[in-house]
Amino acid sequence: MKKYRFLVHLSLIAVAFYACKKDALTTPDFEVSAEKTTVSTSEDAVFTFTGNPDMITFYSGQPGKEYDKIERITDPNARNQLGFTVKYNDNFTNAAINQPRNLSVFASNKFNGNWSDSASVRNGEWVDISNRATWPAVTSTATVTSLFDISDFRSPRDTVFIAFRYKSTTSSATSKARSWQMTNFKLNNIGSNGLVYLNGITTNNVSSANDNRLAGFNAYSFKGESVKDSLKWTLDASSTFPTGADGYSDEDWMISRAFKLSSIILDRGVYIKKRLDVVNNYRYRFTAPGTYKVTFVAINSTVEGGSKSTVRDLTIKVE
Repeated sequence: MKKYRFLVHLSLIAVAFYACKKDALTTPDFEVSAEKTTVSTSEDAVFTFTGNPDMITFYSGQPGKEYDKIERITDPNARNQLGFTVKYNDNFTNAAINQPRNLSVFASNKFNGNWSDSASVRNGEWVDISNRATWPAVTSTATVTSLFDISDFRSPRDTVFIAFRYKSTTSSATSKARSWQMTNFKLNNIGSNGLVYLNGITTNNVSSANDNRLAGFNAYSFKGESVKDSLKWTLDASSTFPTGADGYSDEDWMISRAFKLSSIILDRGVYIKKRLDVVNNYRYRFTAPGTYKVTFVAINSTVEGGSKSTVRDLTIKVE
């Protein structure tokens, strides 16, 4: 009985301790001072803290690191650039492979996204933007890279699709369309702060930011039903289309996923203190002149998920 009473007593103490701990969440008593409010790009700005919050996050005030903008996920004034590299994959000196450029690039902000339906592809209100790109000379096998503006496709829908169309209408034993390779596809959104957001970097399953798989391409063939005319886009890190088949015309589309043209790089801070760390000061070097609103966010939290914060701002001039 005594042992039982002892265990009950310990349990009550534990419950009381837990309740006290749960109610102990307080707003951080936290202050920041700067050793100097005017610094050069060749010296550190030095900040000193008082108080001991559980965590501290630092926002330098530089582009992409502004605390006042951490909830901003889009920029209506972002500019948009499309880029890719193309080349002919075969030798123009082969007399039978002699058709000039038969690859075009299109954009649409009205396509319904159903790439597997011929009517949807046909009715996508595609705009031919091939004249904005740079293409290799018909006698060349060199790679040519383009980067050009497509901001005019911004619309309330805030969505654009990009398509590449391979089309051959006179394929024969003596006049075949040439093979193409397209690599390094990118669609850049340039925010008002000058930072570039590369649409599509949302996966770890690729090895390069310019891997074409990030564009989510899907292929549709209007002339690919017969065994002889089975030519289609190969969709991988790079995208390729083979040399035209004898006696068959061909039309094949490669259509991207939807890109959101207002998406931008999110503003983020740097964690400079975690719960068990002891941090009394912080040093940071600015790389460009300017006047920056520096922000420190101190947070106290509990294991139950509760938190309270204190925000401190300083203005630092960098010369």
